[in-house]
Amino acid sequence: MLSKQLRVIVVDDHHHVLEPIHQAIRKRTLPFSNWTLVHFDAHPDLAFPRDIPASCVFTPSALYDALDSSEAGIASFLLPLAFAGHMGSLVWVKPPWANQVSLSVVSAIAVRPC
Repeated sequence: MLSKQLRVIVVDDHHHVLEPIHQAIRKRTLPFSNWTLVHFDAHPDLAFPRDIPASCVFTPSALYDALDSSEAGIASFLLPLAFAGHMGSLVWVKPPWANQVSLSVVSAIAVRPC
């Protein structure tokens, strides 16, 4: 039997998961970098609004506010984690009918300011 407990966070808007992730990093229950996120969704959620400066990802409270007021906020929570150096890899599990992105394995993606 496993002795560790698994903390489960349920949010209505996808990007609201950023706050508990940042809290877990601060509390050192989640490593600062190089972890894998498993994303179960029909949509990839790999958007990032052009009107939000890239530097915003390093100020969590500003990032939360910017995403809350952004049209694409709900679909914009994964790239900030990669850009800030936290998420090392992403596994996206999608239903068979989701066709926004074709099935593939991408071994590397560059995330940097424009």
